Amino acid sequence: MSYTRREIIVNLSYPCYICAAEFGSAKEVIGHIYHVHGYIVDSRPVGRNRPLERKYEFEKKFLGKWDVQRFACPSCWFHCATDIESLTEHIMETHNPPRIEGFVHPVSDGEDDRYELVESSEEENTGNIQVEKAEDEEVVESRQQLGNDIVTALEKLNVTFKRFFS
Repeated sequence: MSYTRREIIVNLSYPCYICAAEFGSAKEVIGHIYHVHGYIVDSRPVGRNRPLERKYEFEKKFLGKWDVQRFACPSCWFHCATDIESLTEHIMETHNPPRIEGFVHPVSDGEDDRYELVESSEEENTGNIQVEKAEDEEVVESRQQLGNDIVTALEKLNVTFKRFFS
C-alpha cells in the first residue's frame, strides 16, 4: 500500500518587526519600516524565487487554500511560526537594519495610532521637537498667508462683478 506524502501549504504574512502591523508582501513591509520607523531593511535579490522546501508548499494568495500561516522575513527566505519575537530576533541578529540618519517620525493623523515611536537618544529627541515646532509655526504662517491671499482674490472678484453688473 502506498500513499502520497502531503506537504503543508503555507501562507506567508509579512509583519513589521517593530510594531507588528501585517502586510501582504515584502515590498510593502520594507516601505512601511522605512517611512514609518526610519530603518533600512534590504530586500531579497530580484529574480530569485523562493527555494523549494520538502515540508512546505507556499500559497501566494491570502484567500487561497492553505493550512497554516507563518511570518516571513522581507530580506531573506526565513519564515517562522506567527511569533513576532522570533521574527524580530532573526531580523536584528541576521540583518541588523541601520537607522536612517536624521529620521523624524511622521506626525500621526489619528488613523495610524498603532505605530509606536522608535526609541532614540535624548539629544535626537530635543532636536526633533525643535524641528517639529518650527515646522508647525511655518504651517500656521503659510495658512494665514493663504487665507489673506484668498480674501484679496475674493475682493478683486467682487469688484470685477460689480463692474460687469452695475
